[in-house]
Amino acid sequence: IVWIWVGNIATAIPEKRERGVEAFREAAALYEGLVAAQPDNAFWRLKTGDSYLGASIVLGALARWDEALASARQAEAIYSRLESIDPKSEYYRQERVAAQGLRAKALLGRGDLGSAEPLLLEAERVMLEQNASQPANVLLRERLAGVQSDRGWYHELRASRSVGAARTRQWQMALEWSRKAERHLDELHAQGRVPMGGTEELGRVRRRIAECEAALRAARRSRT
Repeated sequence: IVWIWVGNIATAIPEKRERGVEAFREAAALYEGLVAAQPDNAFWRLKTGDSYLGASIVLGALARWDEALASARQAEAIYSRLESIDPKSEYYRQERVAAQGLRAKALLGRGDLGSAEPLLLEAERVMLEQNASQPANVLLRERLAGVQSDRGWYHELRASRSVGAARTRQWQMALEWSRKAERHLDELHAQGRVPMGGTEELGRVRRRIAECEAALRAARRSRT
């Protein structure tokens, strides 16, 4: 558990993120050893999934997308297995969906928009349900903001591959989803409830909003 906390702290500090990767991988190796010794122990499996989830987050922050994708897939497989054993567990479902969202993010980072889109749509659908049932849960709300931010990124990437009216429409959609993410993060920030990394994500979302607004202004000028 100590290694996971080291990884979480290091992830929030840009210059320490490489150490964060090491910490999460050390945690995963430790818990995998415990799973091998006690294969029926669900807690060790859960902590192994948490380690891979954390690794995917920090690897994504470092733009090491292939590694982030591999870690997200490992986390998702572990949580899916736990969920199949205990389908009533809302916690296992939450973590599986979080891993799915990270898999989508890594695919976006690799430029595979087609594979990322259905994962983003499903992750957001489930996260909206989770947030509605647990509105005071800060982590769930941050995750919802994250996947909506990634939907904004998806449309921004689509805009870069489009022309004419289709490109303008993609910029508009990128702006719409980014503003949704901004509202969640703004409210958490105003309440002093932003989790580790939330302030950085808010800055990233606001930069995307500015890019979208500039692109749409340019598109309007070109039509006049």
